[in-house]
Amino acid sequence: MISRLVCGAGLAVAPWAQTGGIEGTWQGTLHPGAVSLRLGLHIGGNEKGELTSTLDSIDQGAMGLADARTTFSDRKLSLDMPALDASFEGTLNAGGNEISDTFTQGAPMPVTFTRVDKLDSPNRPQNPKPPVGACFE
Repeated sequence: MISRLVCGAGLAVAPWAQTGGIEGTWQGTLHPGAVSLRLGLHIGGNEKGELTSTLDSIDQGAMGLADARTTFSDRKLSLDMPALDASFEGTLNAGGNEISDTFTQGAPMPVTFTRVDKLDSPNRPQNPKPPVGACFE
């Protein structure tokens, strides 16, 4: 189910005129079973004055996932990602710093995206940190 997230592309979003501060970088975590999967959502604008978005699966190292039909109106964000057989329905809170509700890919899962300056880095345990080889000296 979630492994389909690695198939990816960009998310188109409805015109910015009614967005109320939705532009920015957002991060949330899905909990499909016993695992956690961090997602990043980037919402910006294009030269036509429309919003554009991309979805990242941080822990899978998949950035810029599938094209989506996206709408934003009355604080409600809707992403439809047919290439992933997935969708997200969320509401922007009054403070403009969280988008919460349901990500669906096979089964509905709650998720809250929080506005961040920068996404977390993928956890790469294969990248050694000093002191490397200390136990061999």
